[in-house]
Amino acid sequence: MCRARRVDITEQYIFEDRAAEQRRLDAQSWLFDPLTERMLREAKIGPGMRVLDLGSGAGNVALLASRLVGPEGSIVGVERDPEAVITARERVHAAGVTNIKLVVGDVQTLDGIEEEFDAVVGRLILMYLSDPPAALRQAAARLRPKGIVAMQEADLASTGRHRRRRCGSRSVAGSFRR
Repeated sequence: MCRARRVDITEQYIFEDRAAEQRRLDAQSWLFDPLTERMLREAKIGPGMRVLDLGSGAGNVALLASRLVGPEGSIVGVERDPEAVITARERVHAAGVTNIKLVVGDVQTLDGIEEEFDAVVGRLILMYLSDPPAALRQAAARLRPKGIVAMQEADLASTGRHRRRRCGSRSVAGSFRR
């Protein structure tokens, strides 16, 4: 039986040094973007879709999803750190992308996000939330019927030295059916 230990995350944002956080997110993007793009493609994120990006950070996943949905699709990215949203908006503008809207908000509640989406995506966000299932329920409530939930998370319970467990966090591409 696999049991996860819950670490209580406070309301304080854990990455307070904005410049250091930006460098971390850039390095993370360099490492994960190819894997994230493959996950989004396998989840069938495609042209014309409306996508909700949870924990947008620097906007890297939103930019990847934007390429897949094309100009007829759109992305709404939600991030709790106002400075990260400002930086992400600047990056999106510099890239000439016009189908991404980035907002300051709480991915746990998604207050103020009333639109319906074809998909919800996120990368390395659930592990920082105090109640990931509740956040996913909030996100799923904003999906159209047969909408897609595609979250990419790390399996921190496994290492190369130990036998791989059958449970734990891993890249998930699935759909909720209503």
